[in-house]
Amino acid sequence: MTRDEWNAVLATEPATRNQVGAIHREFERLGFGEKDRAARLAISAAMLEFDSLGSIRDLTMGEAGRLVHMLLGTGDRGELPAPGRPAVAGADDAGCDRERLTLTAVIRAMVAAHMCTLAPGGAGAVSGKPGDSAERGRSQSECPP
Repeated sequence: MTRDEWNAVLATEPATRNQVGAIHREFERLGFGEKDRAARLAISAAMLEFDSLGSIRDLTMGEAGRLVHMLLGTGDRGELPAPGRPAVAGADDAGCDRERLTLTAVIRAMVAAHMCTLAPGGAGAVSGKPGDSAERGRSQSECPP
């Protein structure tokens, strides 16, 4: 598959279940609960520079990958944009074209989701023991039980 073909897939195919799950887990990490759906959607729309967003499942693979990438780079809830305001591009986005950023974000999100499913211990555990993480910096709370 060529890069152009892959970019067409990212622009047209719906977000995967793993991507949707990763977005929800990142919002949970940032302190958002089930009752905060409207706020999550408004913040997601702001981060993706959309006017509004009806559901995370409405995103394409590329959009979901970008959102996961931005959420992974968010340290706490205070760093998120206010609903209705676009996100400020981070320093790591400077000089990086959007196609490359999208592809990188999708790959990172897919690897993170895959690492959570590798072993019974979660978080990419090697021995299956809780806390045994093959991916440094990832806590078990980032993977579903």
